[in-house]
Amino acid sequence: MSTSPTERSLADWLDAPVATLRARRRALMPTVSAGLVILIATTVTGQALTLVSSDLESLSTGSLVLFVVATFVGSIAMGVLITLAEMVCAAGVFEVEERRPAKMADVFAIALRRPMITAALVRLLFHVSMAILTLATCGLGLVAWLMAFLYIPLVFPVALREETGGLKALLRSVDLVSWKPAGGPWYGSVDRVVVAYHVVAGIAYALWALPSLPSLAWMGVTTWELIMSGTFDPLTVQEQLVPPVWLSVPAQVASHAMGLLATLYSQQLYLDLHRDLRDAREGLDLQRALDRLGAPTNDA
Repeated sequence: MSTSPTERSLADWLDAPVATLRARRRALMPTVSAGLVILIATTVTGQALTLVSSDLESLSTGSLVLFVVATFVGSIAMGVLITLAEMVCAAGVFEVEERRPAKMADVFAIALRRPMITAALVRLLFHVSMAILTLATCGLGLVAWLMAFLYIPLVFPVALREETGGLKALLRSVDLVSWKPAGGPWYGSVDRVVVAYHVVAGIAYALWALPSLPSLAWMGVTTWELIMSGTFDPLTVQEQLVPPVWLSVPAQVASHAMGLLATLYSQQLYLDLHRDLRDAREGLDLQRALDRLGAPTNDA
């Protein structure tokens, strides 16, 4: 009997996106360019937030309100930009998969189609509601947040392939991830999602950390100089160890660029999982159908 896509080893499933992205690297260049544009905007927004005065004691009431509003708006903008980067990567990977050549403008247009936007908005509302629940329950809601989050990684693949957005995209993702073949685990394919989250997080942290090494080295040298000169002050050391703009901005841009690789990998991984689950569940997997019928196959 042959092995169905949902039954292949986790190692093979995790390795597949690497080979896929390598083989399609030329066709993915417009997607990479679009992602870099977004990530540069994210860097600029983050840098602008750091330039806003955080000395709350010296601010007047009006200035304090403006500071809080600017921080809130900036934080929302950062979240929107990061989500947009995911949408762009998913759209670009999907278009290349469909063998449709796409320019950078086309990638943005696909990422901003109605199903994608509504799916992203509902996912954002989900996170907001879970955050409120977590605060209201003094942290206990975090368990429900993490458990529910495991079932909604296929929102963008559903929006792209099935042109289903909004709440339906989230419910479709839950439906697919929770599905299990006969005799399978009661939690469906959520085990793959758990492993995927850990792998993607590990790759992201490793890639994002590399460009930060120059800044860490600068902080180490500065700390040593402060100690040797006798000017080391534990109360103000955090302000003294802020890297200069000429070092921090390039490091942030490079860090975001490296993080783009992790985003491309994750979106390819979830597109693969969506295809596997949909094909196996809805009978589109011909090999699996033959196995169920007991028909002889070339692998037998």
